[in-house]
Amino acid sequence: AAGLATFFQLGHGITPLTSNLRKAVEEREEAHDCTAVEQGVDYVTTEQLGLSENVLSAKQCRSKCEETKRCGAWTWGVEEHMTGVTHVCFMKQLDVGFKPMRVAKWGVISGYPCSSDEAKKAKLVFFSTSTSTTTVGSS
Repeated sequence: AAGLATFFQLGHGITPLTSNLRKAVEEREEAHDCTAVEQGVDYVTTEQLGLSENVLSAKQCRSKCEETKRCGAWTWGVEEHMTGVTHVCFMKQLDVGFKPMRVAKWGVISGYPCSSDEAKKAKLVFFSTSTSTTTVGSS
């Protein structure tokens, strides 16, 4: 999406986005790619379906969303010491054909559920709107 400044992939450090890479990021988001997650962005939708506490990774949060009927997007609290957010997974309804509203929010990661077993096994790729954000240590 517009404004993305940095591309993050676990274990590979930080690489500035080129125009071709930026286009690939935008295409992944357009397709609701479940392996592409956004750091520092809260996905706001029309309805929150519930939350799950003590979730220790973005991948676990994505799995919780996949297990929740009608869940089309999720947001996970990665940052420590944020009451009501740390290690909490928020599952959200996303109606077909709609995109979530993307709201900048420090300390969270957001993404989409996977529909295939192959996609569920893929490593998560982290994107950020901030050049000062660091990669999260666990997928």
